[in-house]
Amino acid sequence: EARLLSPLFGTPERTFAVLGLLISGLSVTMLYQLGKRMFSPRIGLIAAALLLVNPVFWFSALTSPLRPHLALISVLVAYFCWRALSGEPRYFYAASMALGLGSGFRPELLLFLFPLWAWTAWQCRPRAMGFIRGAFLLGVTTLLWVVVLVTASGGVGPMIRAFSGYA
Repeated sequence: EARLLSPLFGTPERTFAVLGLLISGLSVTMLYQLGKRMFSPRIGLIAAALLLVNPVFWFSALTSPLRPHLALISVLVAYFCWRALSGEPRYFYAASMALGLGSGFRPELLLFLFPLWAWTAWQCRPRAMGFIRGAFLLGVTTLLWVVVLVTASGGVGPMIRAFSGYA
């Protein structure tokens, strides 16, 4: 994302600041949408407002340009799973792709959000092909990120060493 946007904003500092604001804004917006769908527009607005004024949310965005993605991907997966559970099974595919792509930003998201995804798959199981397609999309999007990570790391060995050191 930053490489795509850097020609527009010139400096890395400005690029990361704009990117952080954009991702944070999307997170707040999607949280509103989730709250509105689950409960009511008023609850959605309250949830979004609480996230908007949460100091930890903004501080983490200032200290790491990747941290706002944790909020956005988590809310997106929850939103798409809710839509799938509410009788719109095609949103299970969107949940699968969001989880797979989100795992590239922060691999631990796959571990944390997989139970929600799997439970949604279980609840939508009468459509067996939907589960198979969703699992395929999750696998393909996750594999894309793994290939990118292996390439950027200089091979599997250096990537595993970097991940081990990080863990």
